[in-house]
Amino acid sequence: MRKGTLAVKQTPAIARRIPDQSTASEFGGLWDGAHLIRSFLWSQETTDEEALLTLFLARVRRLFNVDFCCGTILFGSDKPVEVGLPEASLAQLPANFALRCLDLIAASRIPVTRRHPYGTFGFRSAVFVPLTPIMAQPLGFLMLGHSTSRIFSPSELVLLQSLAGELSWAVRDISSKKSYHRLLSTISHEINNPLNLVLEYSRLLRKRLSALLSDEHQRHFQGLEDGAADVLNLLNGLIDGAVAHEGKAAVAEGAMELASVLEEVLLPFREQAKEKDIELEVQYGSHLPAQIITDALKFKQIVRNLVDNAVKFTARGRVQLNVEVKAGLLEISVSDTGIGIEDSLLRKIFEPTDQVDSALNPARQGVGIGLSVVKALSEFLKGHLHVRSRPGEGSQFTVCLPCE
Repeated sequence: MRKGTLAVKQTPAIARRIPDQSTASEFGGLWDGAHLIRSFLWSQETTDEEALLTLFLARVRRLFNVDFCCGTILFGSDKPVEVGLPEASLAQLPANFALRCLDLIAASRIPVTRRHPYGTFGFRSAVFVPLTPIMAQPLGFLMLGHSTSRIFSPSELVLLQSLAGELSWAVRDISSKKSYHRLLSTISHEINNPLNLVLEYSRLLRKRLSALLSDEHQRHFQGLEDGAADVLNLLNGLIDGAVAHEGKAAVAEGAMELASVLEEVLLPFREQAKEKDIELEVQYGSHLPAQIITDALKFKQIVRNLVDNAVKFTARGRVQLNVEVKAGLLEISVSDTGIGIEDSLLRKIFEPTDQVDSALNPARQGVGIGLSVVKALSEFLKGHLHVRSRPGEGSQFTVCLPCE
């Protein structure tokens, strides 16, 4: 070697790390196919685990070119869901097949490969992949089998594990939707009957006492009846179309007098605030339009729930409603000097299943189920909701809605 010349010798270990062109091309094809399956999982709208698993397995079978694949879901359904493709091969598996597979992958969260796993099952090589568990509860597994002895490459195993994680997410999402719908149906039923009684008794009392009631009392009765009727209409919409959760219900848009609607919504809360010795203030921005185009029923329910939540959890001080237009959006902000919310609970305050416990235990620094309704309705009206809160310093909830 001549002086001044630097020679670099590539070691075998380094050489092995450089994939050849065919390996990179193979991985690229698998990656593209896996991305299509991910897109399917992200965009699917089915609420049936078996249908989801069947469609998923059909795509996985084509991508990895295997003779047989099956999947079992143990979580999120009334009974275990088992799907195999082709279906005829599923009948050849023993009755305890699922338990044996779970035992095989119990100690591992990565794909497990086997040569000649169970000779009588009709395949000579297989890979078993656990679905990502939640709270230590087994979610299920996938199995890909081949009639000939085959080695699954590291690229295939990595992508297969990734797809199993995506499927786990989709299964939990379906379970969450089902739980939401069950909760919504139960709560709606429990609220519907008392509200109908309130509405009917209010109308009866107003009719019988009409000669004795002042104009102010008449307005109070009317506000009570209007509020009960609005909630009943909203509950019926939630039951029939799962408003904002499925995005299939219609928006009843129309021109709405902004100030008069807000004053109508605030009327009963002024009395509540007065009884608790709380100041209820309203501030309107200088450039507010007289009318906006929106769904008046859902708009009123958003404001009603925000103010109700603020008054409910404020023992002293004030509750303030600010309404203004910023960057083409109508901002409805409700702030209070209440108990505030801990950082650890901020992520849960919009979950309907968490709100039941919070509403039953006000001292828990939680909120009522109204906030989950506010979030759903805000998103349904193409808006968004954000919150700022600190324990002991109160909270501020702001809904931003498109306005015309």
